[in-house]
Amino acid sequence: MLGRSPGDPKSRRRVGFLPEAHRLPPYLTGYQVMHLFGMMSGSSSSDVLARIGPLLEQVNMTSSAHRKIREYSKGMQRRIGLAQALINDPQLLILDEPTTGLDPIGTKQIKDLILTLKQRGMTILLVEQNFRFASKVADRFYLVDHGQIVDSFHVSELQDRMTIL
Repeated sequence: MLGRSPGDPKSRRRVGFLPEAHRLPPYLTGYQVMHLFGMMSGSSSSDVLARIGPLLEQVNMTSSAHRKIREYSKGMQRRIGLAQALINDPQLLILDEPTTGLDPIGTKQIKDLILTLKQRGMTILLVEQNFRFASKVADRFYLVDHGQIVDSFHVSELQDRMTIL
């Protein structure tokens, strides 16, 4: 992974991850979660502190940054989760159902952020069952069955493939 064995902890320093069912510490604020995950990624404290504000702004959580996670709605937790996945300025971003719990406005904001990150050259692995959402941000689809890739195709082929899926 990124030129290293996946078992090597250094391989994960440049990877951001947002699991579908993440559990953030409810007693911390969003800001504290960002700082904690940034420090756990191996980034310097000054780099982490410099990245928190812009990331909170990107996910529209600046005004709620100092509230406890337990006070957040599901959508707010999802947005903070995405920001923490980006705190180490990853080369590879793995997102598992990133819009779960988001309203249509939040979903659009996440779509726009993914497209911005993609334009900057970030590699994004999106695990998504919503083909409509995925087709707006993905270049390529991989169909996986029991952990094995059974098919892959370009997003332009999606309409033709939908009849056989």
